[in-house]
Amino acid sequence: MAPDRISNLPDSILCHILSFIPTKQAAATSILSTSWKSIWLSALTLDFEDKTFNDFNSFRNAVYRSFAWRKTTLPILSFRIKCSNKNFPNCPNLISKFVYIAMQRNIENLKINVATEFSPCILTCKTLKVLKLKRLKIVEDFSHQLDLPLLKTLHLSKVYFKHHEYLVKFLSCCPILEDLQLKYLTVPDYDVAKEKFKTLPNLIKARVSYYHDSISFTLVCNVKSLHIEFCKWKCCTKLPMFHNLTDMELKFSYASWTNSWWNWLLEMLECCPKLQHFTIEDNVNELGNQSWKDPPKVPKCVSSELRTCCIGGYNGKEFELQFAKYIMQNSKVLHTMTVKCTSSVDMNDMRQIFMKSFSPARDSSKCKLLFVQ
Repeated sequence: MAPDRISNLPDSILCHILSFIPTKQAAATSILSTSWKSIWLSALTLDFEDKTFNDFNSFRNAVYRSFAWRKTTLPILSFRIKCSNKNFPNCPNLISKFVYIAMQRNIENLKINVATEFSPCILTCKTLKVLKLKRLKIVEDFSHQLDLPLLKTLHLSKVYFKHHEYLVKFLSCCPILEDLQLKYLTVPDYDVAKEKFKTLPNLIKARVSYYHDSISFTLVCNVKSLHIEFCKWKCCTKLPMFHNLTDMELKFSYASWTNSWWNWLLEMLECCPKLQHFTIEDNVNELGNQSWKDPPKVPKCVSSELRTCCIGGYNGKEFELQFAKYIMQNSKVLHTMTVKCTSSVDMNDMRQIFMKSFSPARDSSKCKLLFVQ
């Protein structure tokens, strides 16, 4: 029989390996041999999903036992819980109990994906570095002392805020936040709230998705990398300067390229003087007949900073071609222009149209033009 090389590894390495799989699977390794019996209880991560259990009660009990059987002095650095069972909203205190236990074990990474009420005690955890919340409902004011002094990553997806003030308070307790993701939040009176948002001075990366134009760019004006997804389009309010922004991606899911949109895009580029990498994608099939007119002034980033540009969802419309031409002809340091064509576009035809329609400016003659599908 071949030697069991894995079992001969130090327990610390085995625990590290088990930290990459769900806790239910990690616990199953206890039947391998006597030496494996309690190794999973020393793993520094707990990861639970209700779909892997026969019923809700067995899921809940497994979480409780995993906490109870571990040494109280052993930290839990990462805790992830996902539950789609309809019984969970009827047990909102469970989340509070689970989070409270994890907080006593120096939790650093917390991920919750449960359609239930939010536990304010999360915002008092001084050891958290990563917090990712999905489908939670924040319906009560925070009566606790808000303080997340070490939090650097915050992702909120489909989170419901009963009042806009709750979102303002939430973000205000993250003084060193570097990575922010806001996707499909429900925030009443967002137009009122945005005036109260303060700049997040340490923010490096931001990814935001919006259904309307009530966008507070104040939050993200210091970022180096910015991804914005628009689900409906209206003209935005006055834009701030993004002095540090070098990488930007704009994605439009249910919008149309209108003349006001072009004006906003040019204004956005004007506000990003150091932009080096720009991606724009439109997933709309029916764009209508839009026109492009070269503006009298070329944004600084386009003329002297832009290194790469990518146009996604390319349908072969004339105005899309004109925009690509504008970027290439006015970018002196552009290295690569990538055109991602939709399945309805013939790649060879598109390549010929591009080559025949214009000649790049002398300073951008070394620009590489790539077509992908």
